[in-house]
Amino acid sequence: MAIGIGGKSYSGDRITESNGEAFINAGEKFEELEKEKFNLLVKSPWPDFDGEMNLFIRLASVFMDKWSVASAELVEVALKHPNYTQNEIGRRLGIKQNSVSGRWKRANIDEVLSMEQMYRRKLERMLL
Repeated sequence: MAIGIGGKSYSGDRITESNGEAFINAGEKFEELEKEKFNLLVKSPWPDFDGEMNLFIRLASVFMDKWSVASAELVEVALKHPNYTQNEIGRRLGIKQNSVSGRWKRANIDEVLSMEQMYRRKLERMLL
């Protein structure tokens, strides 16, 4: 997956019909994914931002690429609902809190959440 950051000059009925810097950046980076042998990278108008964020993504890929489906589901809920407790996440997934705790550790969610927060802070600063 490639994350393109930038402006949007045209909104089509489907995403493939839309256009702008964000879409161009995503397309260009997507074409590089296989060559760079990574599953997720970022391209923006700011090369320094890209270099730093892609380094963090590459490091996180060491454990993210090993996630099970169960771990990925847990990460999805944790990212979508950052204020949920482990009990609430467990109810959402139909598992007990102690199972959430085990998956949480195996998925390295604390590190993922820290990286996601840092990404948002840096992006907000770039957009000022």
